[in-house]
Amino acid sequence: MIFINLLPAELRIKEKRKLRIPYRPIGAGVFFIFVVFAIYHLFLYVRIREEHRTLTQQWNAIQSKSVQADLLEQELGVTIFAEVDFYDDFVDPPLETARVLNLISTLIPNGAWLTEVKFARNKKELELFLNGFSESGGKSSRLIEIQQFANAIKDQVEAHLGPLTQANPNVKKTVKTMVTTSSQNRDGEKGEITQFNATIRTEGFSETAT
Repeated sequence: MIFINLLPAELRIKEKRKLRIPYRPIGAGVFFIFVVFAIYHLFLYVRIREEHRTLTQQWNAIQSKSVQADLLEQELGVTIFAEVDFYDDFVDPPLETARVLNLISTLIPNGAWLTEVKFARNKKELELFLNGFSESGGKSSRLIEIQQFANAIKDQVEAHLGPLTQANPNVKKTVKTMVTTSSQNRDGEKGEITQFNATIRTEGFSETAT
């Protein structure tokens, strides 16, 4: 039988060729790549595990010595800090009497004079007592200047004392200031005379002094 298609060319059904995908070669290639990556990572794992085992053995061999070295370092550090603190306390205190007198002479305001100066020390604890007078002309008062004078000495003392201990350099020694004043008019003249007492002491001085 002969089949003749009399339809025009544009109406005829065209046969499409089926796309042939090589599934087996592609699957084999993907499997091969997976095996290569698996073998590579297995090699890395074995190598890293071997290095870890070697380092663990080396650490176990020196662990006791390392602990002894750390303890020795701590003991030496405590000993050195203790010697430095002893030197600061007894041999060469960081704030000697001459420096304190120089601070007073530099910072005392004009028109003020001292009648009594006491400086006591107990290791790193200290107390400075100042007794004096200040005169002012007219209606002005010297109370603020006296307070600023005492505070300036306090700031300088704190700066020269440094840390509480060498083992704790960030812990600073606390210095307190107390000022009392009493004023009286000058006989027959304008202005007044102010008597003041200023005490500058470290926080632990009262405890060590008793």
